[in-house]
Amino acid sequence: MFTAFGFRRFLHSCRFLLLVPAVVLAGSPDLGRAEALSATSAEDLRTRIQTVEDRLLILTPAALYRFQPVAEAWTVTTGAEGLPGSPLTILSITGGNIWVTGDGVSVSDVRFDDWQRFGPGEGYPGRFLFDVEADEDYAYAGTDEGAARFDQYILEWETIPDPVDAPLGSVTDVEVGDEFVWFALDGGVAEYRKDVESIRLFTTLGQLQSPRVLALRQTARFLWAVTDAGVARYDKDLQTWTSFPAGVDLPDTRIYQVTLRGDDLWLGTDAGLWHYIADSSIWRRDESNDEMPGRQVLAFALASDLIWVVTESAFAVYEKDSARWVDFTPSVPLTPDAVLEMVWTGDTLLFVGRDQIVYGLRAGRNNPNLFLYRSRETLTAEELADSVMPPPLNGV
Repeated sequence: MFTAFGFRRFLHSCRFLLLVPAVVLAGSPDLGRAEALSATSAEDLRTRIQTVEDRLLILTPAALYRFQPVAEAWTVTTGAEGLPGSPLTILSITGGNIWVTGDGVSVSDVRFDDWQRFGPGEGYPGRFLFDVEADEDYAYAGTDEGAARFDQYILEWETIPDPVDAPLGSVTDVEVGDEFVWFALDGGVAEYRKDVESIRLFTTLGQLQSPRVLALRQTARFLWAVTDAGVARYDKDLQTWTSFPAGVDLPDTRIYQVTLRGDDLWLGTDAGLWHYIADSSIWRRDESNDEMPGRQVLAFALASDLIWVVTESAFAVYEKDSARWVDFTPSVPLTPDAVLEMVWTGDTLLFVGRDQIVYGLRAGRNNPNLFLYRSRETLTAEELADSVMPPPLNGV
């Protein structure tokens, strides 16, 4: 089985360069004022941090960082090592490979730095890639002009044909199953059947009519679609949609993070932490919100006994056993409103900010105020532009 490649996400050319501030700051809240769900962007819901064995991979606009917490060892990969041109936008680890997008798309086996770079005109439609997910044979991509797949044996791209008289348009997220691939569209979801290479369009998701789909997540049985009008769930066995409209089943409020934990779906929002409980099939505002220091949940991380959150005003952790919040804001060398994403490994707490990465080492301590915090400034695209030119496109 071929294992040297696999991939993921999104691109913006000259037009994209004009939009860099909006993309980089997509997670920035309007502090003190709740926004509607329609204010949520696909950029808000994309992942910048991935875990591979004992390392954390962190994508910033200018570089890919690998961090080994035990040794506090860092490796930095830029265009000089084979990444696409900056700003870098999407990180995906799928099918045993790392995919990074920017001005082009690059792929490497997750174990090595053997990057190969592809650009527009090399087989995929459009200019920008928004997401890539893989199975054993193909990596499937969403672009600004439809869908594509990358043959992982012959290492070539091909366009997935649009349905007759119904172009897919922009495809902003992808989920790959055993028999089907699902694409997020500006007006619903497309389902691609692998064996017969056909596409079926879902423009009505329960009660949601042609919603703009921002993100897809899946469990073994269900596909979740987060949209600008609410959340919808597709039962793969029954082939039916159930919807949860904003303002009815859950608040009409901006979402900053979507996380699946088992069969339950968690949302970090302007209205706190919301939770779909699969066993009872209900949405509820998590009970920990009552004493939470802050209202807007900009980022969060879940553990069996802890809920870590970043709000508009605090870094805090909820201890389930004692049912209490611990506010450790003064200990973190970063302001809460600068955080784009966070992760908790069990021994290391890490925050990605706009211009720095901050991490706290547990070092045998349970109180996060006593963690050993370090800060690392990240490279900027401007710094790289003066010293680094990306390598030639693959085959050019």
